[in-house]
Amino acid sequence: MAKNSMVNRELKRMRMVKKYAAKRAELRAIIKDQTISEDERRTARDKLNKLPRDGSASRLRNRCKLT
Repeated sequence: MAKNSMVNRELKRMRMVKKYAAKRAELRAIIKDQTISEDERRTARDKLNKLPRDGSASRLRNRCKLT
């Protein structure tokens, strides 16, 4: 069983992922679009890098809710 601090940290990450999901998706779409100029794509990459790390869905850990 995970410690309470770990569970609370995971809940905080879930909230951050939900908060930044739309912004991250928008920036990633700009980065992948080859029709947009390189300067605009570079600024989108910089903005994406400045977002909090815990806002990324890959940072989440699946944990059992019952135990």
